[in-house]
Amino acid sequence: MKFFNQPVKNGIFLFMLKKTFLFSIIISFCFIQSCKLILIKGNLKGLTSNYDKTKKECRNLINDSFNQTKSHPRNGSVNVVNGNQLSVIIKRSNKALVYIWSPTCKSKFCPSLQFIKTQCEANFITLYIVLEFYDCSFYNQILANNLCVYGVDTKYYQTEFTQKYINKFLVDITGVDNIQMGDERLYFFENGQYKRKSVTFK
Repeated sequence: MKFFNQPVKNGIFLFMLKKTFLFSIIISFCFIQSCKLILIKGNLKGLTSNYDKTKKECRNLINDSFNQTKSHPRNGSVNVVNGNQLSVIIKRSNKALVYIWSPTCKSKFCPSLQFIKTQCEANFITLYIVLEFYDCSFYNQILANNLCVYGVDTKYYQTEFTQKYINKFLVDITGVDNIQMGDERLYFFENGQYKRKSVTFK
C-alpha cells in the first residue's frame, strides 16, 4: 500500500502547487491592472498628469488654446504648451529661468513661488513656471501671485506619466539629449541657450 500511496500523495501535492501558483498569477495580474487603472485616473498625485480631471473641475484656469506665435500667455492661468513652443518664448528673453514646480515637493530644491519670483525680478531674469502635474488644489498660489504658469501638453508627448513627459519636455527646451529631471528643478537660459541646470541666488 505504501508503494501505491506515495505517487498519489505526490500527485495531490503537485496539483495543489499548480493551483496555488495559478492563483498567485491571477492575483498579481488583478493588482497590476487595478494599479494601472488608479494611475490612469490620476488618483495618485504626481505620478500622472491628472490633466483631464483638472480640466473638468477647473476649466477657466486651463488655457489649452494658447499659441506661442499668435497669442500671449494669460497670467493667473495655466497655458498648455509643449517644449518646442516654450523654447520659442524663452528666446525672447535675455535671461530666463524655467522652474519645474510641484506643490508636493518640500525639499531645498523646491523654493516657494513667491521666493523664486522675487529673486528673478531682482536679477532681471524672466521666470517661466512649468507645472510638474495638474491639480486644482494649488491654483490659489498661482492666482495669489498673479503668475504666468505653463503646463505640459501631455497629448503632444503621448503619455500621462509625469516622469516620461517631463523628461521629453526638458529635451525639447534645452536641446540636450537624454536630459532627465533629478533633484534640480531650475533651468537657466541666456539668449535662448541653455546654460546650466541650476542657478544660485545671492
